[in-house]
Amino acid sequence: MLMNDIAQNPDGKRYAAQMVELELGITDRLATAFMVEGQKTGANAYRFTGFRWENRYRLFDYGTFLNPVIYLEYEDLSSDTRYVMEMSGREDATPRVKARPRERVFESRLILGGELVDGLDLSFNWLNESDLDTGVTAFGYALGLNYRFDPRVMFGLELFGGTGDSDKGFTLDPSVTQHYLAPNIMLDVGNDISVKFGGAIGLTNVSQDIVRLALGYEF
Repeated sequence: MLMNDIAQNPDGKRYAAQMVELELGITDRLATAFMVEGQKTGANAYRFTGFRWENRYRLFDYGTFLNPVIYLEYEDLSSDTRYVMEMSGREDATPRVKARPRERVFESRLILGGELVDGLDLSFNWLNESDLDTGVTAFGYALGLNYRFDPRVMFGLELFGGTGDSDKGFTLDPSVTQHYLAPNIMLDVGNDISVKFGGAIGLTNVSQDIVRLALGYEF
């Protein structure tokens, strides 16, 4: 899958950020994925900003309500990465001197989800992002609904944001935490190709608005 974010920094410079993901279903319950990221801001040259390695394990068979999924991810990203895959932490986090300019993060999530009625799915993510250099863990959440109108069209709505960190504590203060409402539509255009488009609407003054587009191919 190729995913794109188009948005604007607080200084007014527009940017385009991309993530390319290759995912492999190892078993019916276990999947692993490798992702690379890049971005271009203003007139600056396009640059590679890092990678992620993600693993997911579903505990029970399909059909189990709120079926728990264990999610583990390693991130090695530069500080100027821009693609918004998730949100965690707080904007007033204590600045810390790091031995390297890159962010090395271990992320874990507990994902609960299931089908409420025919065609309507609900999921909830609680996420923890632990900085391997500073030891501080940032917390966040994501709540999503997906409704499939027919086999080829699905509408999604996601609410996600940060909930604080292990240094300064939990908070939902809108002046220091980012929160987003993200509507999207996914179309199955045939030949195992899907297109997803939508956006993320910033709900607080420290959030931004993002236009999103993704193209996927399953083989």
